[in-house]
Amino acid sequence: MQPIVELTNATFAYPNGVKVLNRFSLRIPQGSIYGFLGPNGSGKSTTIRIVMGLLKAQEGEVTLFGQQYSTARIPILSRIGSLIDMPTFYEHLTAYNNLEVVRLAHDLPKASIDEALQLVGLSATKRLKVSEFSLGMKQRLALAMALLPKPELLVLDEPSNGLDPNGIIEIRELLIRINQQLGTTIFVSSHLLSEVEKLCTHLSIINQGQAVFEGPIEQLTERIATQKRVWFTVGSVEGISSVLERPLEIRQNGSIKVGFEYATDQEIARCNHRLVAKGVEVFGIHKEHQTLEEMYMKLFEDSK
Repeated sequence: MQPIVELTNATFAYPNGVKVLNRFSLRIPQGSIYGFLGPNGSGKSTTIRIVMGLLKAQEGEVTLFGQQYSTARIPILSRIGSLIDMPTFYEHLTAYNNLEVVRLAHDLPKASIDEALQLVGLSATKRLKVSEFSLGMKQRLALAMALLPKPELLVLDEPSNGLDPNGIIEIRELLIRINQQLGTTIFVSSHLLSEVEKLCTHLSIINQGQAVFEGPIEQLTERIATQKRVWFTVGSVEGISSVLERPLEIRQNGSIKVGFEYATDQEIARCNHRLVAKGVEVFGIHKEHQTLEEMYMKLFEDSK
């Protein structure tokens, strides 16, 4: 299947001569939630502006939905919704009336407003003035505006910016629902690595205008993970070393946990079978994994 967005060897430099993108490529699969990571100044904002048609790559090729801006600008933009930087509203108008402005601009049916408000959870407050909204409610309204024309691609730059923990969770759950219910492809740039890990199916990591990694998150785990460890919660550690016959780490803090490195899931199953066969009570099995933050830092260390 052709990617919904494809940048191939895109290069861009500003008039001061600083090259922001250097033969940078990415491919966003249809139906994915695609996370975009990188340090400040790495080229993320420039890439997003090129995807949105706000900047033109000086070298390379950029296609969206199999088309290029040079020949199909309006058809491409009609299929994209976006939330870039801080959203702006008519603060003296209600949420409904703000969406009415967008609806008229797109020549959409009136029913689309209530559909969008229901999707983002603002139906009960649609008659409130936006000036009375919390920051989280404003982010939801901005998403409703972006979703009003039912775009196939949603481009978001720091959608959780400035939100409290509850607001961050709400926006994450909302984006997952939009992706699953509507099939919307989501391209999201964020500095919150823990949120990207919970939200995204695919990643692109950029540094100094070049790709450091691109692909499903699972591929990053396979590439970076240096060790895999599993923890068994058990009733007793008596004789457990002779049963498992391997170096063990034992933690006792309310419960007893026995940890060791493993290679395959089948190895975990065999160890569990041995413990149960010897009468050791096994209350739980937990596979430890490296967080996205740990993998992100390791990736940059390896690329130096």
